[in-house]
Order: sequence, then C-alpha cells, then structure tokens
Amino acid sequence: MIEFLYKLLKHWEKHRDGQFLYENRHKWQNVIGVDIASECLRQAKKRKYDMPTKFIRADYGRKKIPYNSFYFDLIVSIATLQYVYDLDLLFDEVYRVLKKGGRFIFEVPNIAVFWRRIQFLFGRLPATSQVTEGWDAGVIHYFTYYDLYHFLRKKGFKIEKVSCSGIFDKLREKWVDLLGADLIFVCQKTI
Repeated sequence: MIEFLYKLLKHWEKHRDGQFLYENRHKWQNVIGVDIASECLRQAKKRKYDMPTKFIRADYGRKKIPYNSFYFDLIVSIATLQYVYDLDLLFDEVYRVLKKGGRFIFEVPNIAVFWRRIQFLFGRLPATSQVTEGWDAGVIHYFTYYDLYHFLRKKGFKIEKVSCSGIFDKLREKWVDLLGADLIFVCQKTI
C-alpha cells in the first residue's frame, strides 16, 4: 500500500484541498486532515468521505501535535513543510506520534534543481511557490536532497525512497538532487 500511495502522491503534489485524502479514502479507516489555511480546509470538508474524517486548522510548526505517542500509521505532507516555522519541532513531533514502523511521506520543492541553480548564477532569486511575481509567497525554508537526507537521519528516520514528481520522473530519479523540481521522501520510524 505504501508504494501505491507514494506513486499517487507523485501526481497530487500541489493539491492541498483534501483531494489526496478524498482519492484515497478507501485506503484508511479514518483520516485527520490538518492545514493552516482556512480555505483549503473548507474545500476539503465539502467532500463526502464515507468514513470518520476530522479536519483541524493548526500550525504544528509552532506547537506540539495533540495526539498520543505511537498514534498514527502514516503521515503525509504535500507542499507544506517549506512554510513551517520550526522544522525541528515538527519532525520531532511526527516521529513521536508515528507508530513503530509507521511512515512519513512528504513532498517539498527542491531549491537545487538545475534550472534554479542557473537562476542563481544570473542573480535571480528562484521561486519555489506558485506565485508569479514578488518574493517567494511566504516560503520560510528551502530544501536540498543532501540536507534533508542528513536531517532525517539525525531525527531517527530510515529513508526508504527519494524521488520527484512530473514527467520523466523515473529518469530524473537517477539524479533527483539536480533534476527534480521537488523531492518526495518516504521515511520510516524504526524505533
């Protein structure tokens, strides 16, 4: 099932309105959707999930996750970690609330993709969000494969797979740090 979800995430990386949860509703017994954006939550709540579903407006980059340790089998984050205030807090909390063997699958933009590197060379600040003008839409953190890989290992996660989304993704997986506009990590809690 994890492989299926991973493949599906590669095609849903920009849908933050509950679409990913909705399309996979038959995979879980219950779902908790979290977002800081009220509009995304409003859109997600409109769908009929046919299962226990709860939506929470929260910023877990500023406070602890209000669930017991070893509570979740799976946590998925799509295009949100770049906006999280305290990544140390969030990753510690994700690790805490995952069951042993639980998985954390997330997608973030890759600042080191070759065309963003070229923009830097020409004195331009590359955008990783979907804005067309101005600063990078409130992005707080920029990610590279190397730094994320070592950060996750330090936090105790076993990295099972790293990839990217989009066309020719299998080819770009060979050198994801240079060719992937985003990075998709599949991590497991081992302890």
